[in-house]
Amino acid sequence: MLSGSRSMTPVFDDTPCLVSLIRRGLAAARWHLNRQIRPVARHDVHHDLARAAYLTSWQRSGSTWLSEVIASDPRTRFVFEPANLRQVPLITTGGGDRDPLNLAGPGDDLGVLGQILLDALSGRLKDPWTEKFDRTLWATRRIVKDVDTVPVLPWIAAAAPDVPLILLLRHPIATAHSLVDLGWSRRSSDRTTLGDSAAEKAEALIAEVARWSEAYSWAIRHDACDKVLILTYEATVRDPRRQLDLIRDHLQRSGQAWANWTPNEARFADPSSTTYRRDQASSAEWIDSWSAHYDDVTIERAMAAVADHGLNVVYDRGPEPLLADAAIRDAVRASRQPTRDQPSHEEEL
Repeated sequence: MLSGSRSMTPVFDDTPCLVSLIRRGLAAARWHLNRQIRPVARHDVHHDLARAAYLTSWQRSGSTWLSEVIASDPRTRFVFEPANLRQVPLITTGGGDRDPLNLAGPGDDLGVLGQILLDALSGRLKDPWTEKFDRTLWATRRIVKDVDTVPVLPWIAAAAPDVPLILLLRHPIATAHSLVDLGWSRRSSDRTTLGDSAAEKAEALIAEVARWSEAYSWAIRHDACDKVLILTYEATVRDPRRQLDLIRDHLQRSGQAWANWTPNEARFADPSSTTYRRDQASSAEWIDSWSAHYDDVTIERAMAAVADHGLNVVYDRGPEPLLADAAIRDAVRASRQPTRDQPSHEEEL
């Protein structure tokens, strides 16, 4: 050691760690700030209802996937599930634990939900929840999508007659299976928490299928829904280009707002923002993700619930629809209609 020098303890430089923490903190702050200001900073410049389209389906039916394709046009805003705002504390969970809506038709009182839906369609509704998947800074039209509003579609059709409506169906056992598998369903209308046993999951599946059947039967049969475009998830997976042509024709008949709509068809190859798993390797596996999980008795009971509402003309125990999309409305309306004094399959459980 040199004369006059002092022994020094090695000093570890914490600067890189500190810089990393600062960067993470700034990134988190930017994320939270953007989440709050994005709905305000983005412009939806026209508020007439003819510039909106509305897509509704059951949960786990591919509605986010299809809506993101529709919104891939640079001037098309994506308004995500505004009906969830009726139960604000629940939207942070991201799950399916929401009160189901009652059947509603023209003239019924939807309370705060009715105003939320009309504000969403007019473009005036701006909320971090509804804007979470939107990428459009300057919109001239909007696609609004929900997964709770099949039971109130006749009300929407009457309240917003200038809005082109799309009703998306997927096999009811497929949607119910996905909900049960994610823990987003219940045994029945008594709101019992879903257990882990196979028997409890089977009962939850059947109850979910019964709710699906009642809601879709009501919407498809109602005269207010005469002009609704009915599509199936299965046909969209099989032939997305044809489905996009059907959507284009439907939207452009509503007026000039959709005349120059040019979605990116390649987006069909991308998983949606709400996909929980995409392990299936083929379109056939996307469509039939459920049949191997239930015994014949469970499937028969679930399909009995579908038949109770006359929707067995659309789906049976097989994974594919029995009809072309364009034939569904007439076939359901010609099928046996459930009577109000006849208990639903769910009520018998």
